[in-house]
Amino acid sequence: ELQGVLRKSLLNLTGPILVPDFLPEEVHQTPPRAEGASASKEGDSSSAAYDLKSFLEGRLTGSQDLYAEAIEFMERYVVMRVLQTTGGNQSRAAKILGITRGSLRNKTHALGIKIDQVISHDSESDEE
Repeated sequence: ELQGVLRKSLLNLTGPILVPDFLPEEVHQTPPRAEGASASKEGDSSSAAYDLKSFLEGRLTGSQDLYAEAIEFMERYVVMRVLQTTGGNQSRAAKILGITRGSLRNKTHALGIKIDQVISHDSESDEE
């Protein structure tokens, strides 16, 4: 289901950058930040867009399967971001993503995402 959402989002692109507006509302909703939290939603989005642009630019000439590589790159970002938002709660993350908890576990394993690293990475960025 996540691949379907990402494919649909890629087809709606009008430029080289995938922005949250192309994703379903429940995927890019974020909980309110505590006072003093540093990163803004716009900063997160522009950072992700820059990363995608860099990823694509680096592979445009040498890749034989750019579409699949881009889907995997974006899937990894979306899954990690949702897990950060839910504090590592896999049930909530799976619900937001529209997949089962088992599918989420399979995706995290296939993408090399470790839940404890996602949570600790999010905690470190909250402290800045």
